[in-house]
Amino acid sequence: ARTRRPKGTSVQLEPEANTKAATCDDRRGELPGKQAVYVKTFGCAHNHSDSEYMAGMLSTYGYELLNEQERDKADIWLVNTCTVKNPSQSAMSSTIKAAQQRDIK
Repeated sequence: ARTRRPKGTSVQLEPEANTKAATCDDRRGELPGKQAVYVKTFGCAHNHSDSEYMAGMLSTYGYELLNEQERDKADIWLVNTCTVKNPSQSAMSSTIKAAQQRDIK
């Protein structure tokens, strides 16, 4: 059975052993909404519309959106493509390979 805490009391959490305090820079890649994101789109107008929507949502949630020239500074590359068209599939594969070579997620 669940017991309730009396109103106005708080729960004290013990810090985990062997943890170090993280600086803001250390946490940038860990905290949602703190990463820099590069968005790349291949395919039709619908794909571009979807990417614009996703970029808007990411920006609203605090993510920093980077352009093509800044992509190497990104923590995350979001690649949106259509696999119906072979050129889009090939371009997407090349982009993912470039991200992997830079150790970007």
